[in-house]
Amino acid sequence: MKKIWCVYITIALLAASVSGCNIKSQDSFSSLLDKASQGDCATYLKLEDYYRTGNGVKRDFFNMITMAQMADLYGYRIDDYINGLPDSDDYKTLFTTMDRHHSCPV
Repeated sequence: MKKIWCVYITIALLAASVSGCNIKSQDSFSSLLDKASQGDCATYLKLEDYYRTGNGVKRDFFNMITMAQMADLYGYRIDDYINGLPDSDDYKTLFTTMDRHHSCPV
C-alpha cells in the first residue's frame, strides 16, 4: 500500500511540475508516467535523468531525488546510479562529498 501511495504522490508532483514544459524525446511524458506507475524502475531512472539534466523539463533537484527514491523502492541501488554519473556532474560531486562526510569518524 505504501508503494502505491508513493506512486500516486509522485505522479501528482510530476504533473504539477511540468505544466508548460515539453520533453523532447520519443517517449511522451504521460507514457513515462504510466510506465513508472506500473513500477518500471528504468522509467524512474529516465525521469530522474530528465530532472537532473533539465533535458526537456525544468532542472529540479526535488523531483530528481523523488525519482531516485522511487527507483530505490523498486530495487535499484541508487549508489550504483550515482557512481555511474560522469565525474563532472554536480550532483555526483554533492552526493560523494556527503557520503565521505557521513563516513568520517566523529
